[in-house]
Amino acid sequence: MCRGIHRLFVFLSIVSLLIQAPVAKGERPFSGRLKALVYENPGGGRPLSKQLEAAGFKVRKLPDFGYPRELKADLVVLGSFSADDEGYPRFCTGRTMREQTAFSLLEFVTKGGVLLELPQQETQRKGGPPFSPEFLEIEHSRAGSGDLYVVDPDHILVRGFPMESGTGKVVFPGTPRQPWIQDAYETSPACREVLRTGSGQSALLEGKVAEGRMLFSSAAYDLLEDEKEDEQTGDLRSVFFKNLYDYVLAHKRGALSDPAQPGTPPLPSNSNIWSLVIIPDTQKYSQKYPSIFDAQTEWIKQVAREKQVAYVLHVGDFVELPTEMQWENARRSMSRLRGVVGSAVVLGNHDYDSDRGEVTRRSQINRYLRSVMINFPGAKICSPSGWYKRGELDNAYYEFEAGGREWIILALEYGPRDQVVDWANTVLDENPDKLGILLTHAYLHYDDTRFDLESGKKQTCSFDDHPFLTLEGGVNEGEKLWKKLVSPHRNMRFVFCGHVLGDGIARLASRGVNGNVVHQMLVNYQMNRMGGEGFLRILEFQPDGNSVYVKTYSPFLDVFKTDEENQFILDLNAKGYYTF
Repeated sequence: MCRGIHRLFVFLSIVSLLIQAPVAKGERPFSGRLKALVYENPGGGRPLSKQLEAAGFKVRKLPDFGYPRELKADLVVLGSFSADDEGYPRFCTGRTMREQTAFSLLEFVTKGGVLLELPQQETQRKGGPPFSPEFLEIEHSRAGSGDLYVVDPDHILVRGFPMESGTGKVVFPGTPRQPWIQDAYETSPACREVLRTGSGQSALLEGKVAEGRMLFSSAAYDLLEDEKEDEQTGDLRSVFFKNLYDYVLAHKRGALSDPAQPGTPPLPSNSNIWSLVIIPDTQKYSQKYPSIFDAQTEWIKQVAREKQVAYVLHVGDFVELPTEMQWENARRSMSRLRGVVGSAVVLGNHDYDSDRGEVTRRSQINRYLRSVMINFPGAKICSPSGWYKRGELDNAYYEFEAGGREWIILALEYGPRDQVVDWANTVLDENPDKLGILLTHAYLHYDDTRFDLESGKKQTCSFDDHPFLTLEGGVNEGEKLWKKLVSPHRNMRFVFCGHVLGDGIARLASRGVNGNVVHQMLVNYQMNRMGGEGFLRILEFQPDGNSVYVKTYSPFLDVFKTDEENQFILDLNAKGYYTF
């Protein structure tokens, strides 16, 4: 009896090894059944779920969303015309619900999942899918032709497709149910094009997003006739979904090649550099997407030694509203830097309790962030070197040494008061040999000019009629700060700020009264999807002591912005910026 059981066990073990697909050298092993979450119009008889199950997936319905949630699956599929389902508004419309659903889908992909969107009605998808990050440049277009042409015949997803020799046209011996191709895409330089329509639009796009993949199909494979009605057309449907299983399996094993990244490559990372990292406005993350803020600070923590990050500078607006939940989200994210790298912070207009209707400069920043930055063993690397008011982060300065030079950061409140500017001037006067950085929330406008109340020029997000103008000490906007504080000091080198909407980026290089060049930067991506998509501004100071490589990177999406507004080289001792 025991011998028989042993033989059975050996036999089953051998069979198990034989049925598992071989793993090539360098690939990750994976065994088991792939899991798929599906959203489809229930009025169609669940053709998508049935096809996925036939291909080998374990299928469940995609859950409804009311808040960001982790999706435990390998694949998510949004079925053809699922937006026509009467339950769709509850699932993915309404501003809050749509944002939370889109974020959960995007986060699922960034963590290694695969998402496939099958065609939707054009009216449901204006502006592209809400879960698609902006860098993929997914734009919907009318499909001008029902024909399909294979662009990449070696791609897993079109393996076994019947094609005309020489043209790559997909052959349909039968008649697919209409509409077959409803929603084509404009060709995206950031995606791999696998199929194309006869009129030149993309019919199947593949994009890489961090650890995962997004697929966009204008062909309604789930609506093709089944094999009983048309054997050959039905076979194409089966082939596609079996290919999809193999594609997801190859992705799980790390066997897929990456789509080529378009445009200018990121600036090279050299050895023997040191860095500053700028965290733009995080208010939307603290309010809705705290895991993006976590991803930013966790990445900084991980690369701090490799990139020799000397300091992290937050430009303010930690929160959208000064609630306990949002401040706690901000505290948790910033605490990842505790004891790892120095952090300088400033108040944004959203960080003040005045957002509750009271005109005051009181804020909860000290309650939530002071313990993160001070009062722990080795706190010297994070503690302010001095305060305007002892123990308060509202106005403070920070000192550090990097690249063989000593530096000082002045971290000043939103629209600093006259008395704060006077104090900051005293600090600079007492530290003439330290290269200076001003960090304040509002300074530059997106038109590359400083805020200037006295000019009469209309500037969005300016201090016009701001309640702080009525408080003691008033407000010093960009131009006043330049004239009173930045320009007079020969040791000033940088100004960093956020606050302004629009594209949220600007830069200006100006000579102070002593001839020194001051590089001024606005960085605020909150108007991007998901409140900014996790982009950071990174300054890498090169070994020559003069060149600074400026990069823009999202650890959440694992992608760089490489256009000339987000990647450039500056010269510490000359006026001007140079694109790479």
